[in-house]
Amino acid sequence: MDTIKEHTYQIGEVARKYHLSVATLRYYDQEGLIPGLSKSASGVRQFTDENLGALDVVECLKNAGMSIKDIKVFMELASQGDATLAERQAMFYDLDVLRPQRTVASQAGHPGGDDEDGRLQVHLLHPGGGRRDRTLR
Repeated sequence: MDTIKEHTYQIGEVARKYHLSVATLRYYDQEGLIPGLSKSASGVRQFTDENLGALDVVECLKNAGMSIKDIKVFMELASQGDATLAERQAMFYDLDVLRPQRTVASQAGHPGGDDEDGRLQVHLLHPGGGRRDRTLR
């Protein structure tokens, strides 16, 4: 029976893709922000598409103003599944990043303003929930 091996990315590829330093990615790994990140026998980090999905969430939360400490808590809660959805949602809404966007969308009569917020929320509350194809250059 043939096993299909998932494509992995080296840390330099990921650093270029996300415009982060290699040291930052190592720090994220040491802090446990990238669940399931594996290393080769020689200790080289091997990023999968799932790891990149987690990194998307980390970067989004960081850009929204969440502290690394709180991102770590968020990611630990996410690993526990839907039972922690309410806690994660509360952490996210404590940032107050969606409230101004929702208000502006409503005032502008933007159809489906809440739908867009909902899609963003689902992405953040279910990290790695779906596979995404990525091309790293």
